[in-house]
Parts: sequence; structure tokens; C-alpha cells
Amino acid sequence: AFAIVGYTNAGKSSLLNSLTDAGVLSEDKLFATLDTTTRRFQLPNHQNVLLIDTVGFIRKLPHKLVDAFRSTLEESVYTDILLHVVDASHPEALEHATESIRVLEEIGAKDKPIITVINKADKVEDKKNLEELRYRYPDTVVISTITKQGYDELFRLMIEKIQSLRKVMELRIPQSHYHVASELMQEGRVLETEYEGNDILLTIEIPQSLEYKALPYKKG
Repeated sequence: AFAIVGYTNAGKSSLLNSLTDAGVLSEDKLFATLDTTTRRFQLPNHQNVLLIDTVGFIRKLPHKLVDAFRSTLEESVYTDILLHVVDASHPEALEHATESIRVLEEIGAKDKPIITVINKADKVEDKKNLEELRYRYPDTVVISTITKQGYDELFRLMIEKIQSLRKVMELRIPQSHYHVASELMQEGRVLETEYEGNDILLTIEIPQSLEYKALPYKKG
């Protein structure tokens, strides 16, 4: 699963919408997204992933919103990879990116694999911000959710990150636990399936985040 994170109004919901045609609220206002929105998305290699939109970061958060903000944002701690969206057209883009990384550190998510998605490239006049962001953050891609510029490179990085976090496991799952097999097959990539008696024998590549569900059924 990918959590879409970043400063408020960076274009997180617009990215989710353009990838999934979900029609999620996307407005130029504070906290247009204060609950998480999850959508399934298929990458060009036919792999299904979850995309989770999160509340936008902001400096000097109003006190009454602190708890809602934190509980919503902490969804990102439980995902595999972060898509850190930065509005490159904003005059304070560098400061916003720094603040976003600070918040990720505060909630314990900074060490997760991060793809920095530099958004609104179609609106950028001064290219200095783009170059500085690319210099500061590895695994950076420049996109526009309006023109779809940079999407091929974004997909390439997403696939690359997923593959670095996946594990191949051989499992024996009783038919009575087929719901577990079904979930693993939906989120993973099935390499081989056999049936032996009332058991399903699976060789499957799954995200590390699902390893705990597969471990009780590991063969051997």
C-alpha cells in the first residue's frame, strides 16, 4: 500500500483522482481531506496496489484539529511506501517539503521508502525549486496531474519500490481459511497454485506488510 502524504493543497487528492478517477474531494482549502480515502489501483505491470490519501500537513495546526490530524495521518505508518507530494509551483515549496518530512519523523514514518512526487510542473515558472527538490530528495519524479507529465516515471519508481519490499513465500492454507488465501492472492502475485486434499498450496510474492498474515501457513 502507498500512503499519499504532503503539505496541504500540494495535490494529493488530485493525484489520487487522476490515477483512479475516484472523484475524491479536491479543493484549494484547508483540510479538504480530513479522513483517509483508500482506492485500489492497477500499475502497468498489472499489479494491484492500495492508494491511501491522507490529511495535508500544515505548520501551526489549530489546536482543536490536532487529534483528528494525528489519528488520520498515522494511517501512513502502517503502509509500505510513501508518495510525498510537493507543490513545486508554491513559493514556499522547499519549506513545505521540509515540514512534511519533519511530521513524518514525528509520527515514526520517516524511515519508510519515499518517492518524492513534485507536482504542478505545468505551473512552474522558476525551475530553481525543481532542481533543489531533486537535489535534496532521492527517488524524485516531476509530474503534472493535469497533463499527466511524468506518470510513466512515477509508475516505474512505484514498481521498483514494491519489488524491493516483497517476499516470496510457500504456503499451505487449509480450505477453511480460504479468506486468508483470498486476501493474499488479491494483494500479492501468485507464482504457483496447487490443491492437496483440503489444503491450498501457494507460492506467492507478497508485500512485507502482509507477511504476518502468511507466516502461520508457511510450509516447512
